[in-house]
Amino acid sequence: MKQFQQYTNWIICLDPDSRQIYSTNGDIIIIETHVDPQYKQKCENALQDMDYILYNHENVAHWLQDSSEVEQYRRRNIPSYLLHPQQQQYRRYLVESNMGFSFSNIYTIKFNIICQCQNDLLNGKETKIEFNLMTSADEAIQMILKQLQNQQSNPPQYILQVDGYQEYIYGEQPLLQFTRIRNIIRDSQVLNTILIDYLPSSNFDYPPIYLRAKDNYDLIGDWKKYLEIPVFIWYPKQKIVNQQISILKQNRIVNDLDFIYSGQCDFYFSFKIIKIDHLKNLFESDFDRLGKKRSTYNGTTKLNNITKNQPSKINKNKDILMFHRKETQQDEPYIPIRYLSFGGVENRNYIKQIQSLFNLNFEPFLISIEASLYYGDKLLTNSSVIESQLIPFSFTPTFNASIKFSQIKYSMLPLEVKLCFRVLIYSCHGESQIVGSTSMYLFDQNSKFKQGLQTLNLWPFYDINPKIGCFQDFKGEINLDNIYKRCRPKCYSYLSIKMDCFSSQLKWSLRDQKFQQFHQGSLKDCLNVKHYADLVRSDPQLQKQIETKKNYHYVKDQRIQFDLDKTTGSIMSQNKRKGISILQNIDSQRSSNFSQLARNSLNNFLQYFISNRLTSNYYKENSDRLGLAYPYKDIDQTPKTEDLAYLQTLLSATSLDRVHYSQLDKFLLMICRHHYKTLPYALQLFLKAVNWADPKQVREAHQMIKEWIPLPPQIALILMDSHFPDEIVRLYAVDRISLLSDDELSLYLLQLSQALQFEKNIYNPLGELLLERASANPFQIGQEFFWLLKSQLNLKPSFLRYFIWLEQLIMICGQFRETIVKEVRLNNLLIESSLKIKSKQVGTEMQQKTDALKKELQYITQNVVQPFTFPIDARMQIASFDIDQCKVLNSKKLPLKLYLKSYQKSINQQINQLQVIFKNGDDLKQDMLTLQIIKIIDTIWLDSGLDFKMKPYKVIATDDQVGMIEVVLDSLNISEIHDKIGAFGAFDEKALINYLHQQNQNAEDLNRSKDIFLRSCAGYCVATYVLGIGDRHSGNIMIKSSGHIFHIDFGHFLGNFKIKFGINRERAKFVLTPEMLTVMGGQDSETFRQFEKHCLDAYNLIRKHGRWLVDLFLMNLTAGIPELQNAEDVRYLQDRLALNLSEQEATMKFRQEIITSINDKWRRVDNFFHTLKRKG
Repeated sequence: MKQFQQYTNWIICLDPDSRQIYSTNGDIIIIETHVDPQYKQKCENALQDMDYILYNHENVAHWLQDSSEVEQYRRRNIPSYLLHPQQQQYRRYLVESNMGFSFSNIYTIKFNIICQCQNDLLNGKETKIEFNLMTSADEAIQMILKQLQNQQSNPPQYILQVDGYQEYIYGEQPLLQFTRIRNIIRDSQVLNTILIDYLPSSNFDYPPIYLRAKDNYDLIGDWKKYLEIPVFIWYPKQKIVNQQISILKQNRIVNDLDFIYSGQCDFYFSFKIIKIDHLKNLFESDFDRLGKKRSTYNGTTKLNNITKNQPSKINKNKDILMFHRKETQQDEPYIPIRYLSFGGVENRNYIKQIQSLFNLNFEPFLISIEASLYYGDKLLTNSSVIESQLIPFSFTPTFNASIKFSQIKYSMLPLEVKLCFRVLIYSCHGESQIVGSTSMYLFDQNSKFKQGLQTLNLWPFYDINPKIGCFQDFKGEINLDNIYKRCRPKCYSYLSIKMDCFSSQLKWSLRDQKFQQFHQGSLKDCLNVKHYADLVRSDPQLQKQIETKKNYHYVKDQRIQFDLDKTTGSIMSQNKRKGISILQNIDSQRSSNFSQLARNSLNNFLQYFISNRLTSNYYKENSDRLGLAYPYKDIDQTPKTEDLAYLQTLLSATSLDRVHYSQLDKFLLMICRHHYKTLPYALQLFLKAVNWADPKQVREAHQMIKEWIPLPPQIALILMDSHFPDEIVRLYAVDRISLLSDDELSLYLLQLSQALQFEKNIYNPLGELLLERASANPFQIGQEFFWLLKSQLNLKPSFLRYFIWLEQLIMICGQFRETIVKEVRLNNLLIESSLKIKSKQVGTEMQQKTDALKKELQYITQNVVQPFTFPIDARMQIASFDIDQCKVLNSKKLPLKLYLKSYQKSINQQINQLQVIFKNGDDLKQDMLTLQIIKIIDTIWLDSGLDFKMKPYKVIATDDQVGMIEVVLDSLNISEIHDKIGAFGAFDEKALINYLHQQNQNAEDLNRSKDIFLRSCAGYCVATYVLGIGDRHSGNIMIKSSGHIFHIDFGHFLGNFKIKFGINRERAKFVLTPEMLTVMGGQDSETFRQFEKHCLDAYNLIRKHGRWLVDLFLMNLTAGIPELQNAEDVRYLQDRLALNLSEQEATMKFRQEIITSINDKWRRVDNFFHTLKRKG
């Protein structure tokens, strides 16, 4: 009988470390030594592109990437969810989300079609057809062919191309699902398309796959078929050595007897602070003369946790033993010998020099270390901060101090708890300054406790930032012998601490948790955000071994013996919390940390106070008195009627107000949890009420996640903030977010990219979800995700994380890598050109600078391979610059206005051009956030049936203080209209209505433009009011001939209005000038009343989503946005939303704001002066 040969798939990979080409099936690596020279060159080119993209940044070459976590992440098995077929040759941009209720009465769309194909019977023909929106794209093509030549063909033979863009319409999806068609519908336009031949690519599927017979390890011989396939780059599981075949170690079953668990350790957490080594290196790493190489240099972004040049704090309660010799010599303190630094009195003069040498706030005399335990961005408990003893200052201070957290036991430690340290120096007068900090998670990425000696590199002049999970070891550059060199570990200033050592490896667990055996290694390999495999396994033989195991272990140094409860499965291994399926295995059995007698006494204590409550303010009035009892209250007691009455007050609070919740407020949220678990938004309130140092409450929190009503993805997004570090909570949130379609996900990439900083580990569900989506849809998700990460590489605290994810994206993205390298090269060349234009060498006149720009653009055209794309819009391939039209704008930062010619032939010549403003010197992150929120607000309105014709143009940051802005075609700012009128154009009430008359000669077109003006004016009045947009002069308000009015330049928001020479330039909260009222027919017209109604409806709709919008802003506190540095900055947004008012009260409030804006005479004066300034 004939036997069939079995074959397995082997992925052909390129190792970026050894630059070797290898094939792997996951378990075995075969180094391919007989590689075709052409393929070798292809691989070398791919590595050069990757190096150029990643390492062409001033921070990259000065950061050590040697951590075991980074190495483990890079060398993980190739996840199947990151393997996607090659990007389609004919790109389609689809929308899977529902279309807003505003378009429910629109059923058709009109197409203009011109044929450009090889068929002589079709080529050159034109036609116009109106399609039903539910018609599939392939059916529409059939209808076109039938109308043109009375015949049908297979749909793949022809496809439709959007005029002027690399964007195509074909397939089984209805026309309604194409992004371009939705945009056309909203603007009531006709879609221009080109019917072209469908020429399928000859490329093989990506990544390159080789079929190899089972147990056959022959080398690949035929490489020709792989020459057209993009190179797949991946670090092998093991480092490649000089051998042909490397068999990886198989996963092994972990014996539970090898571990003990933190939930079993019922003694207090402690450790020992030993010393600081090379403290002088910490000071030297931030010499001012180092410039951009300083450790505190984060580009132009000012981080609020930098402590250098910040005011000192006075610590009056510190026992600093300093005495003054005489009243006349108070500036020269007498210090007892035992409190002097090394060298005794002779060292006094050197201490004096330290202040000026290192630019400190004072002369350092004493030094101490403050240790704290953080959970997320909050202290684990109120007793989680301990400071060591004060010792004399020196560059090698030795403490040998034992730190014991007397109220925190090992069994209370959450998996995500972080141990943070501050290094403080003191003056003789009690002044203190933080000169360094560091932190580490007590449990590593494998849930193992970090035992024994630990050395932590100190961040020079940084305070701890508990929000950022990746703020751990400092791996930046320091100066050695006045020569910049790459860091080496011995060059850092580092803190040495000694953790408790156990007889076996300590792993995390909840107290009294029943453990189950798991397959080591499969957890990470199965981390797929779309599917979570069941990781739990059973082994009866191992269970039998456990029963015979002695039920105690020892702590080596302290020799503490503790008994283990056999009934709770004490020594059995637990499953690492990495999958939703694990939620099903959490033991819901509740346990107590105190005796039943204490519980009964406490219940009597609580019921006494609850029964004697007189008012609804009882909780607030007694929160301080009862707060100490909170950790011991029974969260399973039944809430009383008055508890439920007060619950509504707690549920209505915003995130800014929840910080004032008392312990009793949180207790009330806990006992009432089953009464509001049907409210999606209330889950975050419940999670904030949980005491994460109480294992019972942690277990209950995980149980409630299963019982809670499923969260909409948009609300689950808030659970990715730093307030929620629990891995199961974050995994649940990612599971809900993964339900978003690509077009919806792209809307929230700004918040999701920030949330990556809050993750404990590099390898996390959110990062894998974004990599999966970015690699599957590179031009809709991948491109924006890439630039969001790259533009923040100037921030040192998050640099390593962002760099590693960038590296991962570039390795797996295939042909998209070629697009990215062109965009990066173009961006770098434009940066160099803009710097040259700003220099005085090219002259100071604007014409001289424009002439210099044209020469620079000629050079750029020669050094960038055509066609290329701009990061602002990858749908349009660029052939070249329209150099004659490009110019330097007369603005402070001298932005460049670039006119680009499309590579695609176009029917409409206006479409054949893309206009972009390139800025070097302005932080565009604030503009990006503002425009994102405007898009979200617009979506809210559309879903409710209100279309305010908003125009949120595209803005993208490409580097520190560098970015690009889309120019909306056929638009000009109102200041230009004033200029054409004359010197007093700003006071002409007919300026705008006359402009619309000139642009719309037809009565129907004029009426349509007035309606669009009415709607867009209402939308932007409400949006700019809520967001507190400042600097709203006529130069920052644009108008299109179609009547669209929209705002630009959001350099000031959240109420940061401009004041000039002590004069408040913006006295009304939004712009509504007499010339705008004239377009509406005046204040007494029916049109104005319609405008007022639009404003009121729009305002109240936003208010319904107010708490969510506040939370979206709070997620961007770590983005380095100048006017969004702390939570109180968002208070303005909350106040403008007036969430404490009823809808009727809010309506009256906004109606009064409209009247205030109409009566504001200063707005026109401000526009007048702005016009004069532009002319001058």
